[in-house]
Amino acid sequence: MRKLDLPNVEAHEVLIPCLARQLPAIMVRFQSARVIVRNAITASAQASIRTVVLPQTLQFDWHLKFALACTITSALRTITPWTACVGPEFSAVLSDLLPEDTWICREVASITGAQQDYDEAKHISCVLREDHEARANAMNQTLVIAAALAETPYGETECYATFLFDLVTTEGKMDWLLK
Repeated sequence: MRKLDLPNVEAHEVLIPCLARQLPAIMVRFQSARVIVRNAITASAQASIRTVVLPQTLQFDWHLKFALACTITSALRTITPWTACVGPEFSAVLSDLLPEDTWICREVASITGAQQDYDEAKHISCVLREDHEARANAMNQTLVIAAALAETPYGETECYATFLFDLVTTEGKMDWLLK
C-alpha cells in the first residue's frame, strides 16, 4: 500500500481494497466506511472479472479477488465470510496433500466483514491469491484456465481448444496438454 502513496489511516481503522464498482454496495452496508482514494489503481481483470492483476510497476506477487455485487451466471459474486476465512487454511492443506509439481494458486490471506448477518458481511471481502505467471514465464510455460477447457460453442460437443488448436485425435489432445 505504501507504493500507492495513500494517506495514513487512523489507528482504529482497517484499510480494505475494493473495486470501485463495489463502493455503492459497501457504503450502504457499512456506514462507518470511508473512501481513502477512489480509483487508486487500474488493474487487469482475469476471466472471473472480480479477480485482478495489479500493474507490473507495483511488483505485487499476488492477485486480488474482490466481492462484486452483480450477478454473473447464476450467483451474486460476493465472497462469504466462511469462504474468505477457509481459503488460506484450505490452500495449506492442499499444498500438503498434492504432488509438488501441482501448482496451486494458494490463497495466502483474506479479509471480510464481521457482521452477524453474512448477507451484509460478504460485500466487503477481499482475498489475496498467489500469482504463478512469472513462474510459468521462467519455465517457458503458459497458464491455461482449466474451466476454459470445458467451454464449448453452442451446439458443439468439443471444447474451443479442440477447434482453435486443431486437436482432432486423442493423441493430439494429450500431446497439446503435456507440452
